[in-house]
Amino acid sequence: MSSTRIVTMAWLLLCGLPGLSFAQGQVGSERAETSARRTALQVAIHWLSQVDSQQYALSWEGTSPLFQQQVSRKQWQSRAAIARDPLGTLVEREMLGAVYKSNLPGAPRGDYVIFQYEAEFQNRQEAIETLTVSLVDGEWLVSGYFLR
Repeated sequence: MSSTRIVTMAWLLLCGLPGLSFAQGQVGSERAETSARRTALQVAIHWLSQVDSQQYALSWEGTSPLFQQQVSRKQWQSRAAIARDPLGTLVEREMLGAVYKSNLPGAPRGDYVIFQYEAEFQNRQEAIETLTVSLVDGEWLVSGYFLR
């Protein structure tokens, strides 16, 4: 699947296809939230591309202070390499969904978008990636990444 197709599909999902449960509000706040989700999606796609190209140190730079407090740059580089390198190159990634949350267990109250992807890698046909992006001081940053 091409990256253009992934971006297009992801954009369509975020703009209102069924199956997504985002908080609803007034028209003005809905527009602001849609814009925020689009920005969060751009951050997620960019960050995943860094991880896909094994730019682990650079990807750490795009993480939230909470993430960086829990995992040092060196630890992230090591853990990411251990988890991702054996998988080989990305073959295909498809978004399964995205959910907006204002409250997550173990995290401060705030704005979060949780993206879930189904991925296929050269050495692993099925994997689920969950990426959490949070709004920190007006900037969307990655605050969590899980691969199973």
